[in-house]
Amino acid sequence: MLKEEGEILVIEPTIEGEVQRIFSLVRSENQAILNAQESLRRCDFKVSHSELFYARWLFDDKEDVVQSVFDYYDMPFDASIAEGMRDLLGDKAEDRPIELWDELSIQSLGKHEENASGMSR
Repeated sequence: MLKEEGEILVIEPTIEGEVQRIFSLVRSENQAILNAQESLRRCDFKVSHSELFYARWLFDDKEDVVQSVFDYYDMPFDASIAEGMRDLLGDKAEDRPIELWDELSIQSLGKHEENASGMSR
């Protein structure tokens, strides 16, 4: 239940962030992210504010990136997936540390205002 003046804060990754693209090689959440955004567009709440922000992830080196993804999903190492991750790093693959950015969407949702006739606007 949401009070009349209350708002819901929604923070979700987008599918465009560097971190999301690398993690999706192990387990793609892209369709779930797109479905969540579509649900927000169709829900009974009004989006009062929406913007993108970026979270910085630091890794020691390319092997730390690769191992971190497998650890995150508690999955055994897979050499072909690891190679795909290294390829996605591109020019950053030889950086120490490696800095990756995750793009996130932050949205405030509130109740639709009703006019005198009881209709939502």
